[in-house]
Amino acid sequence: MVSLGSVNINIKTKKPLKKPLKKPLKKPLKKTLLKSIWAIGIVSVIVLSTLPAGQLPDVGDVSDKIEHFLAYAAIGVFGIFAASTDRRRLLVAAATIALGLVLEGVQYFLPTRAFELLDGAANTLGVLSALGAYYLYNFMREKFGR
Repeated sequence: MVSLGSVNINIKTKKPLKKPLKKPLKKPLKKTLLKSIWAIGIVSVIVLSTLPAGQLPDVGDVSDKIEHFLAYAAIGVFGIFAASTDRRRLLVAAATIALGLVLEGVQYFLPTRAFELLDGAANTLGVLSALGAYYLYNFMREKFGR
């Protein structure tokens, strides 16, 4: 079967088909991949946020505020770029910020972890910077083309 615009032709019989071909997938692979990476990032942040302090991976002499900022900026970028509308982007950003604040609250009750408002602020700034990066990318793409 060959598709020529809106006409689909059976290769063997060389006659037009009565039924049109199925529509292509609505979700492109790129969006699905971004959503998958975002979901893996969310699970990773939840796991790392609830691990005992002694079991966390050593990342050298980097401030934990920078770690929080980068982690939430990364998951923010994947979630925000995967969203298909501005409303969904804002929802993703709000949900990711809420997750960061809830996980900070959970750490208050964990014996080897500590609740810190500055960690929550770093999480929030990471997500907001991801949102800003999306809108800057979109602006640049519209102004200068692909």
